[in-house]
Order: sequence, then structure tokens, then C-alpha cells
Amino acid sequence: MEVTVDVIDRPIFLRRLTRDRDWEQTRNLTGAVLAPYTSARAIDTRAGNNTINHDNTQVDALIDRMREVGTEEAFLQAGYDFQGYIAENKMTTSVTSRPILQAARASVKGYEPLHGFKIRFETTWLNRPSRSP
Repeated sequence: MEVTVDVIDRPIFLRRLTRDRDWEQTRNLTGAVLAPYTSARAIDTRAGNNTINHDNTQVDALIDRMREVGTEEAFLQAGYDFQGYIAENKMTTSVTSRPILQAARASVKGYEPLHGFKIRFETTWLNRPSRSP
């Protein structure tokens, strides 16, 4: 296999990726996005950049389902269904990945790593002793 690597400035890359669609294969830092809601923005035909240039209305319906569910359990199931559909239909592939690392100090309590770019702090607090005057 012959590969030509073309490293270009970010604005040019984004124009070629989303507007000109001038590429055969691309490698971007988001190749390892694990959170389905985060990856959905890249392929929503109505609000995202539709990087893969598809016209599959079932994908948009699955994205809508993730946005409309009312419980965390339903959100997780909708995400699994979205990811399953994308994988079964070979809509995106990734030949490489990059680990998503998250860390917190011992004084940070209630932090929940979600294995992706989505970070929630609703239940997170700092457990620091109060200082004496």
C-alpha cells in the first residue's frame, strides 16, 4: 500500500474536510471519540458537519432519540443503538486511536470519568479543609 501524508494547517484541513470534501482518508484527533453524543455532531446531516457526507435519515433519527430521552438509562441505550447502527453499516472507521486521559487530585470528590470528551461536573466538589483565620 502506498500512502501520501499531507499535513496541512487546521483552517485548510477543515475547509477541505467539510466544504470541499477533498480527501480520500483522513486522520484527526477525534478518531477515538467514544461518547456517542459527541461523535453524533460530526455526522448529523442537519446540524453537524456531516463529515462522511451521508444522506441516511435513520442516523438523524437515532441522534434525535439521544437528544430527546428523559433518563440516563434511556440515554445510554440510545447511544448504544446509535453506535451499533454506525458500526453495522460501516459508516465510519478508525485505523488509529488516541487515549483519552482524565485525572483528578485526591481533594476532588464525586468526579466520574466518562471515557470520552464529555465531562460532567454536576456531582463533583472539592473536599478541602477550611483554613483558620
